[in-house]
Amino acid sequence: MSPAITLSTPPPATASRVKRIVGRIHRHTDDAKPCSLPRVVCSHNNATQPAQETDLWNAAYDALKANLSTAGLVLAYESILIQQLPTARRHGVNGSCAGIPGGPHRLKLMTAVASAGLARELSSKSDTGDGLARNVLVEARETVASSLDRHPSAAIAWAGICSLTPLLLDSLLRHQDIAQGFLYLTANIPRFTSLPHILHRSAWQEERDYLRLREHTREALLVLYRRILECEMNCVCAAASTWNRAARNVVDWQGWQAMAEKMREADEELSQDIEQYATKEAAELLRQDAKAAQGSPSECETENSSDVDVGVVGSGDRD
Repeated sequence: MSPAITLSTPPPATASRVKRIVGRIHRHTDDAKPCSLPRVVCSHNNATQPAQETDLWNAAYDALKANLSTAGLVLAYESILIQQLPTARRHGVNGSCAGIPGGPHRLKLMTAVASAGLARELSSKSDTGDGLARNVLVEARETVASSLDRHPSAAIAWAGICSLTPLLLDSLLRHQDIAQGFLYLTANIPRFTSLPHILHRSAWQEERDYLRLREHTREALLVLYRRILECEMNCVCAAASTWNRAARNVVDWQGWQAMAEKMREADEELSQDIEQYATKEAAELLRQDAKAAQGSPSECETENSSDVDVGVVGSGDRD
């Protein structure tokens, strides 16, 4: 692995900020209590856009699970997430060689996993860790919590992020190769979650371009989502590798840099099409999501911050 990254001490304002964000997270999960799942799943069953977004994340997830080179990674990842569920919710899933079922069952279980992560008390003893890891996860959890109302599929996309603790993440972020991919991923959560908007006709300037490129664009988005999920799954399994032998054996320990590069390349390809063919309104919407994400890890930087690039593609900074 790459040499360890030395982390600076978080600013004094961080503690109060963490408490404020924890309060928001708890309010979000309290609102969801009347329903066995967060209310977003119950109220949007018939909405077309959330269903399309869920289909995209499920398709990317299924592709990883069906691929022999990543099937073991997916099953180990799922076995870790299942442990986040209450015992009653694990019935029929825990110990299954098939892991978490697909389709709507996956959305339900991943929503429960994400909810458990969002409700976790960040100041608990098990969540002690370095300032950078703590701040990154606080930001990521807040972003996911605020996304669930409009994007129920965010549970499938980011349940793994929600399952992490600063203590587990801390040691991973001290390695540059791992930090590159993980920080890029978490910094772009809002934009990645909103990207399916580009598949709608209203997001395109010209109908002829939409008709000509819509299948290509959908495939490019699926490629990006597969890259995102693969990176997230590797990070979750790596974090659990100290106590989970199966997780340790499926992590691509030598492939972190290539993993991050492939994710960036897929992101750049899609972003180029958005800049060229999308309406100004659609492109600006994605830029705003990107700008909101850029500050995610900034409150606690590494001393060697130039080595950990978490820049956001398509945010208006690209030449």
